[in-house]
Amino acid sequence: AGDPVRITSHHGAIIGCVSLNEHVTVEYPFLDFVPGEANRLTDYLDSDRFTNQSLLKRTPIRIEPLSMAETHLWQQPHLESLNAVVAILFGHFRSCYPTDDVADTFARGDADTMDWLPLVTLRQPETSTERQLAEAVGAMATFFQRYVDDSVYQAAAAGVLGSLKGGERDRFLTILLPVLRKLDYHTLMIAILNDVVGPIRLLDEAGNEVHATLKEAHKSAVIEIKEEVVGVQLFLAIKHALDLLYGEGNRVPREDIAIISGIRIPCSGDVPAYVMGISPADLTAYRLVHCTQTGRDAITVIARKSNRAVKVDIVTGVLPYDRELLGLRNRVIMKKQAATRSEHRRFFDRLVELIAMFVRVDMGNFRVVGPFPLPWTEFADKLSFMPWRKQLFQEALLHAHPSNDLVQGLIGLELLDPKSDQALINELLLKETLDPSSNSGFTDPFSMLINDPNRSTATKVREVIDRYIIPVLENDGGRIELLNFDESLGEVTVRFLGSCANCPSSLLSVETIVKPPLLNIPGVHHVIHRTYVRPKEVAASVGQ
Repeated sequence: AGDPVRITSHHGAIIGCVSLNEHVTVEYPFLDFVPGEANRLTDYLDSDRFTNQSLLKRTPIRIEPLSMAETHLWQQPHLESLNAVVAILFGHFRSCYPTDDVADTFARGDADTMDWLPLVTLRQPETSTERQLAEAVGAMATFFQRYVDDSVYQAAAAGVLGSLKGGERDRFLTILLPVLRKLDYHTLMIAILNDVVGPIRLLDEAGNEVHATLKEAHKSAVIEIKEEVVGVQLFLAIKHALDLLYGEGNRVPREDIAIISGIRIPCSGDVPAYVMGISPADLTAYRLVHCTQTGRDAITVIARKSNRAVKVDIVTGVLPYDRELLGLRNRVIMKKQAATRSEHRRFFDRLVELIAMFVRVDMGNFRVVGPFPLPWTEFADKLSFMPWRKQLFQEALLHAHPSNDLVQGLIGLELLDPKSDQALINELLLKETLDPSSNSGFTDPFSMLINDPNRSTATKVREVIDRYIIPVLENDGGRIELLNFDESLGEVTVRFLGSCANCPSSLLSVETIVKPPLLNIPGVHHVIHRTYVRPKEVAASVGQ
């Protein structure tokens, strides 16, 4: 009585403690359904063929005492025991699926693909190898179950998971998702990945330490399907950049962080805003600058006080260069009515698999440039609003009169290429050499436009939308239409079209893409996003 035991069924495995009761016979053990773990042993889809009643109460189980590794992990998150059972499972996994591509066939459930760890074998192991695998799976079930049920255990487990390095970390992350799926613990994945990655340690305005975590970054991005993957990638990229700028694990003043995003998804400012502790409604272009010239899958993190920057290219793609995901996304997102139920399910499964893969591959996802000097104040003043097309961008640079230090920073950021852009670089440096005082009273192209006395405010609004906002939205298949400009109120009313029209993150795009440039126009005081159509469009539709 009181001993913890492993209970294995045809559907799963859990750990429970024995309670002897003379009213319950040995042959028919009873387990209350109230604890959630008990339901991991049952398959509610299985039913009696005559009455169609669920077979929840007729689940054959095997009860065994815990192995040494299971006992250790039941008592505490024991690093050596965890590594030992992971090594057993990883070795068997790789013997079944030598490469990730072969493992993907198992995840997809392709015909003629070997099933890894069939539960009937775990419930009735016949060989020493099968018994070893059954005990290893039981140990992982022990770890997951205690991780879920006990906050003290989970806190200790976070330290163990964060200490995994090199091969230990790779083996654990390789088998993590397959084992979670086998034991029906899918919802634990983000929490465990969060502990493996560890937090970004930040200092708020009051000097208090706060933590930005992968779990919270994922939550901030999960409102939109594609952003779930983007959120994880951006968090990892920002964390690596901050480690290089401030030292790994050191505390970072939140006020000191600025970010340049080249990500061609207009609503991808949610994770940078979260890390910087800024509401998207308050995220000005002086902290987050959208500049596609830095690279369509690149993000640059700046330490504002020291004027240093690190650029991180996501070489695996912000919307991952995964043929299966892209094909499913086309059917599930773009052509909703054409997707089958299994395609919908597989789309979400693939998103989860890619998230697990990104964390496991870690630095293999990125190409890092820097740290290198970048005069941030000058960059923010002169390049906060720049045309997104390369030719117009380079033409605008000539009018911005960048200093030599900023030109070198642009080369470091790879906005300028020392070979292909040599003529432009020489001209920029020559201007600085001939007239260094020009930088003190520069007028950048955006300022020239919004302060032009020969243009009406309405014309400025239209040109800013056409030149600085629409090109950003077009990168993600969206557009924006000017509905009205009330000059007496200084009120601009717009609406989204295309993929932005029904996007749940469109309000984020309003705050970070639409409002900042428009509110810089003298005479513009309010920007309102509407979803209704114009009266003439209603009349036209009624007439039809």
